[in-house]
Amino acid sequence: MRYLAEFFSLFLIVTMLSVSVAAVDSAAADPAAAEPTAHLTPELSALLDDYLDGTGDWVTDPTGNDLAVLDTDDGGHYRITRDGWLVRDQLYLCPLEQSTAPVDPASLIADYQAGLWDGSTRLSPDYSTTVRLAADGRLYYTYQRRFYSEAADPQHLAYRGYAEDPVYRSAAATWPLTEASNYSSRSDGVSFHTESVYLDCYLDLPQGQLAAETISICVTPDGTYVQQPQRTELYRCGELKQTWWVYSQDHGRVLRLTSSSQTYLYTGTTLYALTPTGGKERVAQGIDALYFNGEDHLAGFKVSRSTLQLWQPDQDDLLPLADSVRSFYLGDQVLLLERNDGTYAADAYVSHLAVAQTAPTWLYLGAEPLDYYRGYLDADPLNALAQARQLAARADSSTP
Repeated sequence: MRYLAEFFSLFLIVTMLSVSVAAVDSAAADPAAAEPTAHLTPELSALLDDYLDGTGDWVTDPTGNDLAVLDTDDGGHYRITRDGWLVRDQLYLCPLEQSTAPVDPASLIADYQAGLWDGSTRLSPDYSTTVRLAADGRLYYTYQRRFYSEAADPQHLAYRGYAEDPVYRSAAATWPLTEASNYSSRSDGVSFHTESVYLDCYLDLPQGQLAAETISICVTPDGTYVQQPQRTELYRCGELKQTWWVYSQDHGRVLRLTSSSQTYLYTGTTLYALTPTGGKERVAQGIDALYFNGEDHLAGFKVSRSTLQLWQPDQDDLLPLADSVRSFYLGDQVLLLERNDGTYAADAYVSHLAVAQTAPTWLYLGAEPLDYYRGYLDADPLNALAQARQLAARADSSTP
């Protein structure tokens, strides 16, 4: 009889596990409609209830890595992670009582413009994806999914309700996508995959989309400024708030100085200070290239009568940088100029030149035209100045 009782106990356990597996399969098919704890065994549900009710043997994690830990008599090591998961050893069993909401771009646009979402981190109903509003106005998604082998999780206790395809993949047909990171690992039958992307969906714009002719965009506390060839517009929560009828060239830009909360419009030649009420004040003109560090400083570079000059907002006079200049190029790191005898590079970072009060030292790169060296340096923009110094050293060593 004892063996028969053990057989029926085993039969009940197998039956319960089969129901749990069916629930997991259902969650994979329709994660949003599934209860994330439905697949747990009664024993695991009891452990979870103990934690939520503040009962049982759960203790604060002494290492501080997790919220709470529990060791059971059967050798199981449980923990509650800081991102809200019940975990046994390497198995992520279920998410706790976390708030979820749709994370597709259309829902985010509607909720943001209706004042129902402020751009803070939101978790998808299937617990695979988080999204937040990035500082540059785009949507920043992170997708995580775990896979388990039969050997690692023979009872199918781990949560398997993750969406197979991140929601932003299908959205990329409407809003351009830029991958920020991608990581996968596998250990002892457990695979982990995570990826992060930026989606060019701007929540202040009526449909979240930029027009094809857009030159630049700037997201500020006032709203989102969109620069186009014939005008610059300010949108907030889906509504057009202001328009500045100013022509801009392709290399123009609209920018915000965070130190002064001032928004500027650079047309490609002229710099204006804008106000949300539609006003504009001309700050500088004849600027051929503009430097902006994204925070508290901007400067302009221009050629007048073959002299390259530096304009700074707090200086009355322009600073001459070089003479006999035929053309110049302002990159992220390097400032190049072309003279009759070839191309030169400033021996200093552009960021330093923009705030310097003295003319730079010029490195002679060689007799080739400026575009030749620009293409070479643009191929490795993070090391452009170091590459320019190497070119100058070669040119110097080849001089008789």
